[in-house]
Amino acid sequence: MKVRLALLTLVSFLGEAGGTEQENGPKIPDDLKIPAGHVLLFKTQAEGVQIYESKEKDGMLVWKFKAPLAFLFRDGKRVGYHYAGPSWEGSDGSKAQWDNSEKIAGVKSASPKPAVDWLRIKVKSTGDHKGKYAAVSYILRLETEGGVTPSLKATRAGMEVGIPYKATYYFFGMAKGKRNCRRGGK
Repeated sequence: MKVRLALLTLVSFLGEAGGTEQENGPKIPDDLKIPAGHVLLFKTQAEGVQIYESKEKDGMLVWKFKAPLAFLFRDGKRVGYHYAGPSWEGSDGSKAQWDNSEKIAGVKSASPKPAVDWLRIKVKSTGDHKGKYAAVSYILRLETEGGVTPSLKATRAGMEVGIPYKATYYFFGMAKGKRNCRRGGK
């Protein structure tokens, strides 16, 4: 009875902590949870910039997010790129790009310093559908640092500035048995 009570208390505490543990993956805020049937395939560290462009709005210049531009690393080795689309491209040429059939979900970064939001992005494979990124169906951007809207004052429309950022990207795909079902197999 004491063990059961302790487990219930622990489950209750974890539920209040504001996230769930995805099987084989990171602690994910509830608003970014990956749909059932997906598993963590791999993760990368990103280092690059968030590009902002100045635009005129109501007679004033404001910064609008334009695109990311970053290298992706695993175990200190460059393994790919992240750029406009948003898109992620591996060194093997495989590519995943935002599937706009689902809106990008976001929550404020848990970083104590200003940082870009954490995101869940549904993606689809583009190109020849072979390689590391071909099986990816969801990407999480977590553990972000920097990349926020510039504090620099824009002096003309069309200015672009890159704000350094870092993040960890988690790449999820359908569990093996589920992948075959999706493609019409067993």
